[in-house]
This record gives sequence, structure tokens and C-alpha cells, in this order.
Amino acid sequence: MKNVFLMLILMVCCLGSMNVVQKARAGTVIDTTDCVIWNKADINRMLEKWRNRDGIACQMISDSFCKFSVVCPEKFLSVMSKDKKEFDAWVSRLQDNSFIDWGNDCLDRNCLKKHMLESLNYWKSNDKLIESMRLQLVTALNKIKVEKL
Repeated sequence: MKNVFLMLILMVCCLGSMNVVQKARAGTVIDTTDCVIWNKADINRMLEKWRNRDGIACQMISDSFCKFSVVCPEKFLSVMSKDKKEFDAWVSRLQDNSFIDWGNDCLDRNCLKKHMLESLNYWKSNDKLIESMRLQLVTALNKIKVEKL
């Protein structure tokens, strides 16, 4: 129930008035910008795209990772824990890939940051690696300032 509530907050606050058809089924998460239902296999495919990223793909994939971390941080970090090197690469470039407001999209990046922090601070993992990743991401987000260009 909490995940659905967070997704609605993200959609209303961060995605403005986009007309989006939503569908959900057990164990999945919705990316409302693309009307895509995500599961672990989808995140693994996206992680593979991240490994081979270039250009605008960096921002698109990073934004998707951010949204997923709002809706289901446990599942997101669980998948990312399988490739800590790529998680570290994503976190190290988070400012540049997802928190520069170019003024040409409908995603409120301050809102996204706020909801990422709320979601990540809502729970703690018993798994030491996942908990360290959660803290790493929270620390990075706390240092980020959304830049408007």
C-alpha cells in the first residue's frame, strides 16, 4: 500500500499533469512516464543498458533508477547489489545525470530528490551490503543541489 501511495505522490508532484495510463500487478512497479510495468528482470535489463550507456541514455536510465528507488527501494537496491561497481558509478554521477534541470521536461527534480530521501529513510535493511548502499545513496542525495540551466 505504501508503494502505491508513494507512486501517486511521485506522479502528482513530480510528473505534473501528464496523462498516463497506469497498470499494476503484484510484485511490479510502474514507471508512469513510459507506462511500463517493471519487475526485477526489467531492472536487470536496464542495468545492462546502464553498463553500455552513452549520451542521453545516461539521463534516461538514471531517472528511471531514481523513480524506482522511490517506489520500491528494497527491490531496487537488491537488484543493484548484484553489481555494486555499477551502483557506485551511478551514484557518483547522480548529480550530473538526474539533478540538472534543463527546463525542458516535466519532472520536478527537487521533488524527485525529496521523495527519494523519504522513501530511502523509511526503512532499513538487515542485509549489510544493501544497508550500506542505502546509506551511500542517502549521503549522496543529501549533498546534491538541483541545478537549473
